[in-house]
This record gives sequence, C-alpha cells and structure tokens, in this order.
Amino acid sequence: MTAPRLELTGISKQYPAVKANDNISLRVQPGEIHALLGENGAGKSTLVRQLFGLYKPDEGKILVNGKEMHFNSPMDAISAGIGMIHQHFMLVPSLTVRENVAFGLTIAGASPQEKAEKVAEAARILATARTEADETATRQREDLAAEVRSLEDSRAKLASDIAQKV
Repeated sequence: MTAPRLELTGISKQYPAVKANDNISLRVQPGEIHALLGENGAGKSTLVRQLFGLYKPDEGKILVNGKEMHFNSPMDAISAGIGMIHQHFMLVPSLTVRENVAFGLTIAGASPQEKAEKVAEAARILATARTEADETATRQREDLAAEVRSLEDSRAKLASDIAQKV
C-alpha cells in the first residue's frame, strides 16, 4: 500500500486562552482533494499554518510521503512540496489565482533583497498595466461619447426632417 501523500496525526496547538487544534488527524492519498470547513475560530487557519511551517504544533506528527517532517519555516514546507494560498488580504488583488500562486513561488526562497526587487518589479509591471488599462478605458469612453453625440445629432436631424414634413 502506498503511503499517504500527507498525513497529520494527533496535531494539537494551544494558545493561552484557547486550544485551537485538539488531536487533529488527516490523511491525504495521492490524487485526493480535501477541504477544511468550519466556523470562524474553529482552528482551520492554525492547522494549515502548522502544516506550512508558520507555527509549530505542540503535539503530533506531520508526515509527507511517509516521512516525518519538522517544518521550521515556510521554506521547509515548500521544499517538501507543500504550498499555501493565503487568505485574500495576503494576495495581490489585481492578479488571478494562477498569477498569485506563480508570484508566491517566485519569491519563495529568495533573499530579502531579491524579494524586495521582485516585489518592486511586480509593482512596476502592475503600474504599467494599470496605466495602459486606464488609457484604453479613456479612449473607449471618448469613442463612446463621440458615438453618442453622433447618434444624438442624427436623432435631432431626423426629428427636424420629420417636423418639416408635417
């Protein structure tokens, strides 16, 4: 039998005022897709953050392809083939899901200087795209306004022609 692609066993995480995860276990076989559902405060984000190396579990094991892993950072998780799509406030709103994932992968593992350079380059690209989109929208509005004026002129001429014939 093939080892699960991912296995969490007995994962627990305690904060001073609340136990966010209590003995969580999960198995994901190759080719399976799972979803974590629950109310706000149910511990979904805490569990995923442990899996991604942002938090350390207080108890339990994380196994990837049958091998126990100890993630000290997101880079450790990424190296093991685990990625994380952050909630909307951590995404670049003007990018598609695919573009956000690709952008996240391009800065993963980069030095702070490289990350700053990549973010600055992305900002320049987005600014250029926005400027081009704004210019296109302005041209389209101007073209539409000209069309509306032309139609209004035609309507006025037609109304005048009809009035003269009556």
